[in-house]
Amino acid sequence: MLSSLAPLGARYIEIASRGLTVDRWADVYPKKGKYSNAFSGGSYGTRPFLLLNYAPTMQEVGTLAHELGHSMHTFIANSKQPFRYASYSSIVAETASNLNQVLLRAHVLQNADRDTALAVLDETFFFAQRYLFLMPTLSEVENTLHSTYAEGGAVSATELSAETVKAFSAAYGDAVEFDPARLGTKWAHFCHFYMPYYLIQYSIGISAAMAIGKRILDGEAGIIEKYHAFLAAGGSMHTADIFKLVDIDVSAPEETFRGAANVVEGYVELLEEYST
Repeated sequence: MLSSLAPLGARYIEIASRGLTVDRWADVYPKKGKYSNAFSGGSYGTRPFLLLNYAPTMQEVGTLAHELGHSMHTFIANSKQPFRYASYSSIVAETASNLNQVLLRAHVLQNADRDTALAVLDETFFFAQRYLFLMPTLSEVENTLHSTYAEGGAVSATELSAETVKAFSAAYGDAVEFDPARLGTKWAHFCHFYMPYYLIQYSIGISAAMAIGKRILDGEAGIIEKYHAFLAAGGSMHTADIFKLVDIDVSAPEETFRGAANVVEGYVELLEEYST
């Protein structure tokens, strides 16, 4: 996993390696009473803390890379910014974490045997379906929920279920058959609904990560320096201006999203190669 992050520079690897192996950033293994999810936390002036439940699968290695991306982002921002400007927005955060996963996938696929490659693709398609298709669709429901609340109203569970079916019907048309009764409860699977407009931020973040990752892997001149400036900015600028540091316009996310879809298309073509 650390080898996959080598394009980000020796200093990045040095800090990450020491954090994981010496400074005890991570609570690694499952244990009784331990939270089952994964996240990165910490406070200004402390080291980062990663909570995860590691197992030797591609998805869990990806989770480690993802959470390490958050922790490294926090570590760098805290070291470069005063307390007031160290915290960053969710959309910036999810770009840093997902970029690590983009680099990890590319690294493993370079010399992977068929079974390993299929494991990488399985992990890739899980995240792509969740964050590039499912969450943007649910963001329509999210918008109904929070805009209604902003106007002094409320939305019942029954209404949210109806809005969910409506959103998926519009997104997928006749291409996918589904049971409305079961699909209608999909909104209830996401605690993110309690954080206004978080879903679409995550989708834009992973799209940006794929775009930046491709530029890094393609060897674009100056992109590493731009990305480190992106990490170091913390919350010192408006989010849109932070993304301009890596030449991404988040006011027009369609282009970034299309670029991410093209990356996924490449993975689909690779899967087809392994299937023949």
